[in-house]
Formats: sequence, C-alpha cells, structure tokens
Amino acid sequence: MHSKKIGLIAILLLTPALYCQQSQLLELVKKQSIDLTKPLDAAHTKYAWAMKTQLPQDLLETIQACKEYKTQLLQEFAHIESIQSELYLHLDKYELAKKEANQALKLPISQQDKARALITLAATSKDPTQKEHFLNQVLSYNDVPFAQSLAQIELGNENYVKQKYALAKAYYKKALSYKHVPPEYRNRAHLNLGTIYFDDTLNSPDYTKAARHFTSPINNGTSKNIHVRLAYFLLGKIYLNGGHGISQDLAKAKEYFEVITSSPYASEEEKNRSLAKIETIQRLLQAKEAVAQPAPAA
Repeated sequence: MHSKKIGLIAILLLTPALYCQQSQLLELVKKQSIDLTKPLDAAHTKYAWAMKTQLPQDLLETIQACKEYKTQLLQEFAHIESIQSELYLHLDKYELAKKEANQALKLPISQQDKARALITLAATSKDPTQKEHFLNQVLSYNDVPFAQSLAQIELGNENYVKQKYALAKAYYKKALSYKHVPPEYRNRAHLNLGTIYFDDTLNSPDYTKAARHFTSPINNGTSKNIHVRLAYFLLGKIYLNGGHGISQDLAKAKEYFEVITSSPYASEEEKNRSLAKIETIQRLLQAKEAVAQPAPAA
C-alpha cells in the first residue's frame, strides 16, 4: 500500500499530465483507509480533490501536503539510521556505526535521534576533544534524559581515565540524578562511581560508599548483564579484603563470587577469576581453623 502511495506522489511531482487518470486515482483513494491527520493520507485526499476541481489553490495545497510527507519520510529514515548506528556500535562495528550516524545527521532528524547519533560518534571517535564536543552537544538538549545520562557517564569515563576523579564523580552523580533513565545506563553509572570509591588512589578508598553503589546494579538487574556480574565480583573483593569501613566477611565474599561461577552468562575468564578468589577464601578459612584448634597436649 505504501509503495503505491509513494509512487503516486512521485508521479504527481514529476508530471502534471495525470489529469487523465483522475477516475483511477479517485478509486484508489476510495479503497484505502484515509486518516487526514497523517500527511500522506491528507496528500492523497487533497490530490484526489485537486484532480477533480483542477483549481490552482487545490494543486498548491496538494504539493504542500506531499512536501510534508517527504519531511516525515526523511525523519523516519533518520530514525532508522540512528538506530542502526547504535546496533553497529553494540556489535563493535565502529566504522559502520560512524557511517550510519553521519548519514542520520544529514537528514531532518528529531532531537532524540540526533542525540543517539552523537553518542555513537562520540563512542567511535579517537580524538578526545572531538568526543567531548559531541557529548557536550548532547548535554545541551533538554528532552532526552536517557542520552544526557549516557553522555554524563561517558564524560565521567573520560575523566576517570585521566585520573580526574573529582570531575568524574560529578559527572556520574549528575547521570544518576535523571529520572526515567533506562536501568542499563543507571547501572553503569553506579558501577563506575563505585569503582572510583573502591580504588581511589589519590584519596583513601571508601568501601562503604563503593558497596552501596555496587549493590544498586545487583538489586536492579541479573547476572545476564556484564555490569551486574562485575558488581558482584567487586563486592566479593570488598568483603574478601575488608577495611576502609567494611568488616571482612569471607562467607559473604564467597557467595558473591559463586554467583559468577554459576552464571551461564559469565565468560570463562570471569569464572576463572572468581574461582581463584574462592580458592583464596578457602585457604584463609583453613588457616583460621588451624589457628582456632587447640594445641596438642604435651
């Protein structure tokens, strides 16, 4: 049906000699469900009427309706391009992701899809200055909280790598202040912020705050998600090490590591890393038992 409609409009714009096909076009419109709120259907209705009356004003309105539909169609293409760019990004096909994002930005595009494309360009850019430029563009939009949250997280990541932990914390905290942010993005912010508190080399680590941030992804996700599995692993390390505001708890640490070893979604590397920690815990427990045993009688 849509191919007939698009073909009809294309013919209208290319040749005025369609008056002779008036009856056929009117019959086509009659057979289709017309919704005058949609530019394409409005174009069809006005076109049929214009062909009947052959008045210049009606023809002008018809052309305007066709132009409105063209804009709507291009916006749909931009939407598809921006989604494709995101999918390629998740598949680590960075050149294709960049290509789709750039194509989307050349079309009439909604603010949400533009933010999505800019996030992709930021993620694929090797130039830190250009990356920050893309992310700051996203932050200037007011109606795309999910993209703003992700931009804040990415800016936090950039500053974390530069060991600018105070600035990184500020970006992560800002990301968590948004409402209606997808759980995936919220979990990433909590995980990264917890990691700063966990191994803050410039200041003293704060295991209490780190544990609080690591617990959030666990409460709002499953071990199917890599960020949740990493939260389990880091919580296990906190209770294995103890200190910095948290008492050592080997039993609890073992439970966290076992979540990863029993997860069908964890990679072999993840499982082996957790198994190594469990073996360390078993050795520590054996050593404690040996110390607790009374010395043999002389």
